[in-house]
Amino acid sequence: MESEPIDILKELTDLSAQEDLLAFFEFTHTAAGAPPLSGLCKVSRPQHPGRSHYLSLTFVVDTPNRDARQWIAAILNRLATDELRHALPQVTEVIPMPSVSSSADNYVQQTDLLLADGLDAGQFFVTERLVPAISRVAQLVPTELVWWGEAESKAPVSPVADESESSLAARLRKYWRGAR
Repeated sequence: MESEPIDILKELTDLSAQEDLLAFFEFTHTAAGAPPLSGLCKVSRPQHPGRSHYLSLTFVVDTPNRDARQWIAAILNRLATDELRHALPQVTEVIPMPSVSSSADNYVQQTDLLLADGLDAGQFFVTERLVPAISRVAQLVPTELVWWGEAESKAPVSPVADESESSLAARLRKYWRGAR
């Protein structure tokens, strides 16, 4: 019995439905002698935090080949080292999830950051602490953060239905920008 192929975009959309998107940013990473890699990082938190206080970072990177996939995996795995926790003492644990990408065209990885009790993980923390720490540790060059709107005026268009954009990152960027 053959198993159905995994639709990574649908999986990301379904996962996003269980979280509150706080913000996202685009980034690039340049390695010596290699073309720059570009991607997105979505910053979200659980809709119902319960006893767990954490932020989820979902990285989506367009990868032209296997070497690029391996390179970005190594870069993002730096976030799971003690270096990020030293840069952000408010982070008590970093939990990288296995990559869910099954395509050679992109790399998708979620990293959860368990936070200290009582921490306000809002706009100041994300803008002034989290993104600069991610940038330093993973050597990513981020763009301006795009914050989820206080009042959404329209329903998002499904990123699965719009195949006019060729890359996963481009379709997610369009989806997240349109849903603000």
